[in-house]
Amino acid sequence: MLWKLLAIILCLKILRPLVTQTMFFDGLIYASVARNMADGTGSPWRPAFSQALFPLFAEHPPLAMWLQAVAFRAFGDTTWIEKSYSLLTALLSGLIMLGIWRRLTEKDLPLRSAGILALIFSLIAGRLSWAYANNMLENTLIVFTSTPIWLIVEAYSPPCASKFTSRLPYMIVAGALTFLAIITKGPVGLFPLAAPVLFSICFGRPSVRTAAVDTAIMVTVAAGMLALLLLDPEAGAYADRYLHYQLFASLAGERGGTSGGWHGLWSLFRVNFFPLLLAALILSARLYSRHSRPATACISPELRQKRYRNAAFLFAIGLSASLPLLVSPRLNSFYFNPSIPYFAAAAATISAPVLLSQIRSLNEVRLRRLNLLMLAGMVAAALSVILAVGKTGSDKIKIADAQKIADHICSVAGRCQPIVAACGSVGEDWQLHAYLERYYHVSLKKDDLSVRDDTPFLLVSHDCPTPSSTAYHDIDARLSSYRLFRHI
Repeated sequence: MLWKLLAIILCLKILRPLVTQTMFFDGLIYASVARNMADGTGSPWRPAFSQALFPLFAEHPPLAMWLQAVAFRAFGDTTWIEKSYSLLTALLSGLIMLGIWRRLTEKDLPLRSAGILALIFSLIAGRLSWAYANNMLENTLIVFTSTPIWLIVEAYSPPCASKFTSRLPYMIVAGALTFLAIITKGPVGLFPLAAPVLFSICFGRPSVRTAAVDTAIMVTVAAGMLALLLLDPEAGAYADRYLHYQLFASLAGERGGTSGGWHGLWSLFRVNFFPLLLAALILSARLYSRHSRPATACISPELRQKRYRNAAFLFAIGLSASLPLLVSPRLNSFYFNPSIPYFAAAAATISAPVLLSQIRSLNEVRLRRLNLLMLAGMVAAALSVILAVGKTGSDKIKIADAQKIADHICSVAGRCQPIVAACGSVGEDWQLHAYLERYYHVSLKKDDLSVRDDTPFLLVSHDCPTPSSTAYHDIDARLSSYRLFRHI
């Protein structure tokens, strides 16, 4: 039954928006950078978005864009590349979290099959499903941060836990994956380094000293790989640009809004609100079932304690991934995405026993009806995905504007004028920037009304003075909010 509910949520919150043409401009930018890299525009250490905006892209470390560039090189320029990549990261992340759950509940057979509830809680939290539908870097980051934690949990499970030589390969690979997380989105990928000590504190094994040694191994591997990478002059130059123009500027509050501190704590609570609320509602059901079938009356104190320890460990991992973000004045809610699966799994660990007990208490007729309802929901959700394939989605106006502009600046053969001058607020319409570059290789370049040698076309918004009729001809492009002119 939980599998059916997961399938419904997956269809409605990830697949349905993913199969439309609409995508958040960050995801379009990353896909464009990767596509350009595959086409030979830019290079792995000098990636480029467009000729006018981010001609040298250094906003984030490049690994996720490298991976997508490989896919573009193999399969050609199609929007299904970034969409398939996003879906793949979602599926991998889910499988990894199920692996962590199954190892933690290895001796808790009643709870072992409830990992699906943790995935359900994850997909209804914050902007996790939104990120998977929009090709965000956090998607790749989650894969490279959750896998090391899975390896650490495996390494600390018998019989590996007692032998250093048995744990060593796990820690080496975990350190290498942490390095990959760093070159996916910077220091936010460091939190797996805290997992050994957090495991030791929550479970009382291994010793803190042993956990510290294992952490040191991970740090050595990750730092060593990073140092070797930075020996390449181009890699060092890229790192310098990223650190100074993105990371340090963001920490200093020079880029983006100010939303850390207490506002950040509120954001952290808000992104986890729905899983917490649902878990609370499930737990409240115990009050109505005490006289019939208590949810946890038959389990041993040892098993109950093990569940609490599991929940504490998962919650601590979530905190290690989220609390460091609060020091930054630049904070968006989707930055918390790597922590969401752990908070969701902690909530599921506490509430799943009650939910499973309630499901088992249903009589055969009610259970059959509920399964039929879930099956009907799956069919309806799958149908909604099929009907949405290729549709423009919520950005239909922006997509239509981009297409109308392309109709006038692109030749019959498909070659487009590479740069269009932009006057007024249209120069900061990042969504239009992204669609023009991703679909048509067209750049918007902020300009005044002066004649430019690099483009005969001018796109203006309402806050731009009307161009002189002697210099520009108004092309009746029928755009939603802007006007397109051509120099006479």
